[in-house]
Parts: sequence; C-alpha cells; structure tokens
Amino acid sequence: MADDEACPLCGSRRIYFDDRRAERRCGNCEAVINSNAPSFEPEFDQGGGPEPREADQPFTSATRRPTGSRDSQGKPVDPKIRSALSRGTRLDRLHRKAPERRRERVRAIAFGEVVRLGLTHEIVPRVLFLLNSSMTIIGHQEDLRVAKALILITCRERGIGLTLRDVEPDRKKLGRILKLEAILRRELKISTRTPNAVELVLVLSGKLDLPPVLVEEAKRVARELTEAAPNSVPKTVAAAALFTVAGRNGRSPGQARFADACGVSEIALRTALKRVGLPTVYTHRAVPDLL
Repeated sequence: MADDEACPLCGSRRIYFDDRRAERRCGNCEAVINSNAPSFEPEFDQGGGPEPREADQPFTSATRRPTGSRDSQGKPVDPKIRSALSRGTRLDRLHRKAPERRRERVRAIAFGEVVRLGLTHEIVPRVLFLLNSSMTIIGHQEDLRVAKALILITCRERGIGLTLRDVEPDRKKLGRILKLEAILRRELKISTRTPNAVELVLVLSGKLDLPPVLVEEAKRVARELTEAAPNSVPKTVAAAALFTVAGRNGRSPGQARFADACGVSEIALRTALKRVGLPTVYTHRAVPDLL
C-alpha cells in the first residue's frame, strides 16, 4: 500500500485491507477502494463476441401468468395447466362480482318488502347502509331473510311499530329471521328497542278499521295497562286495549276473530285481559264485515 494513497470519495488516508472479503476499504467512509474478489458483472466481448449467458439475463419469475402456449421464459406450458389457469381466472372474476350482484338482489327484495309492509321509503337508505356493513357477516343466508332482518333492525332503531307477524307469518322462518337480526345487531353494535304498546296500537288499528276517536282511546287504555302490568308483552297489551275499546263501543267481532286479526293467540289475549281485570266477552256484536 502506498503511503500517499487516499480514498477517492472522502480523501481519507486510513486505508485497510479486509481479509474476510478480500478487498481494500476506507477506514473513514467504508468505501471499497478495490477488490480481489471475482467479478459478477456480465462479460461481453466488445468486438461482437458470444451472446450473454442465461445467468446474466434479467430475472423473470417463472410463476408469472403464461401468455399463449408459452410461459414467461418461452417454455411450452402443459395444456392442462393452461386450462386450469383459465378456469381459475373466470372463477376469480365471478367471485369478485358476486357481492355486487347480491347487494342488488337484497336491495330489490327490501324495496318490495317496504312496499308490502306499508312503510315509508325513507328507511331504504338505512337498510342499504346496514347491508353494505354486514356483507361479511350474512354469509350464505337467504336473501329474503337478510332483507327482512335489516328492515326489522331499521324499524326498531327508529321506533316504527311493526309486528313480527307482519314481517313473517311462518313461525319457523320468523325464528331464523330473529336469530339473524340478533347476530347483526351484536356484530354491528346496534342498540334497538322494541316498540311499546302505544306504538303497536297504531299498527294494529289499521287492520280493525276503527275510527280515529277509538284509536286515541285505545292508546290511553294501552298506557294504563302498561302501568298496571309493566312486564307484559307490548303486542298483547295493544291487542287487549283495542279489544276493550271495540267491545265498549259495540264493535267487537268476538275474541277469536279479534285475536287472529291482531296476530296474537286467543289464550294470550284472554290472559292479558284477566290480568288487569278487564272483561273477556262483550254482549254487543260487531258489524259482520268489520274485520
């Protein structure tokens, strides 16, 4: 090593030889002055020598999707592999579009259910928002079940009186809807409340064709019954209030027909009336076409 040798980068004269790497380095900036290690740079003949070696070519991944009948390195691809890759591509494309198609199906079903239940169209945006948030939760649930569960959650969020029988008359299917609703409320962290008896009076009165004066009286009776029996089922209390008001005004069609129109059992209606000391039978008969 010459005494006057200096680093070409920083000008330092602290040059040392690294035995492990077999190269001379600068002790100040660690720059490599020269190296005795073999060179890995491709060696080309400037005078038109042989072609570069395959190892000197830029790296290309063999896993890249083949184009045509050859892979990225120009080698022929097995036809079975090409067929499997094409099928996988199609399935992947269908899988990406499946959630969007399902959103459209549930949206159409939810809109139809809103019309059938007589609800305002204002709840549809909220239903769609909940649908987008729950796509990873609903799994392979039936589209109609998902739509009804989301409508039920939205109605309970906004305090809209909606009876479960209106949502689904079949008790077995209704149980599955309520189970899905509970899962969605838990996963989405949504707190809802069950409509009270006064709110359900407005819903049930539409099926009984009662005048507004009797509906207001039934709401007052429902409040009194709720205070007298706070642990009663709201729907049964609402039906009992309507039955009492209709009976006092000679418009009761009978306990069995009334219970069926309100979507409660005759036994539940009779039990609710007896619990608060109200009559279970009225002598006045209603107009035959009342219900």
